[in-house]
Amino acid sequence: MKIKDVIKQLESLIDDRKSFFEVNGDDQIFRDDAKALEKAIEIIERQIIKDELQMYGKIWINMEYHQQALDRLKNAIDFNEYQRLAQRTSNTRCSTTKLVNGVMGLNGEAGECIDIVKKCEFQGHDLDINKLVDEVGDVLWYIAEICTALNVDMSEVAEKNIEKLKQRYPDGFESEKSINRRE
Repeated sequence: MKIKDVIKQLESLIDDRKSFFEVNGDDQIFRDDAKALEKAIEIIERQIIKDELQMYGKIWINMEYHQQALDRLKNAIDFNEYQRLAQRTSNTRCSTTKLVNGVMGLNGEAGECIDIVKKCEFQGHDLDINKLVDEVGDVLWYIAEICTALNVDMSEVAEKNIEKLKQRYPDGFESEKSINRRE
């Protein structure tokens, strides 16, 4: 039953009480009944307004969150654009040197990422998310360096990886499929 139906029923009871007054004269018990029903309607209506305001607040917050996500997407660069821009700061030109630099740098930066997590996990440090994000950015830079050395777009690497994962885990990750996977 909807709240508005409950309110209609309460209003109907009030009307019944009022008609009783008109027919049988003033009876304090029925008058108090009518007042209590009117008070109940008032409380329910106030709660409805409060609930609606809360719901609209949540909707606004949700809309704001999605708008921020859309704004981030509008300003986001794709992998290939990132790869192109990252090469502006590369000091290697030979593909072999670029590959060696990329692989060595990738491992060094991945080591810096694990060091941040290790300090948090085992040495009582707070997880420094900003530092970790910086290091992940460096990992990404070296991935761009490797892809450029191989003359492959980063988006192609990402697409191939997603296809591999879809084939390996068509319904999402499952431990059993991970343990017994074919290469």
